[in-house]
Amino acid sequence: MNAINRFELTATDAWHDLEALSAGTRFDEIDAVPEGLFAVEGNGFTAIATVYVDLVDDDMEGASAYPDNFPAEVRGHFDASGEAIIETVSVDTSSFYA
Repeated sequence: MNAINRFELTATDAWHDLEALSAGTRFDEIDAVPEGLFAVEGNGFTAIATVYVDLVDDDMEGASAYPDNFPAEVRGHFDASGEAIIETVSVDTSSFYA
């Protein structure tokens, strides 16, 4: 879980979905859900997490930031030393459009 909580989401394809939500989306953190970590085939894992961002609305009166969060799925594997290696992160931003 520590590897997920330290992960820099802005370096992934998932960031593009979040970045598109506002004029200047800012990444706050990603938190793994403790009961959402599952072992998969071999040394793999999948985990449920929550991504926290600030959505920036840039209007005529200045910029305002609104905190929001979105569910995410993290997939990866454990290397020979037992360290978690994150391979993919997907973020569900559909609630923003609902």
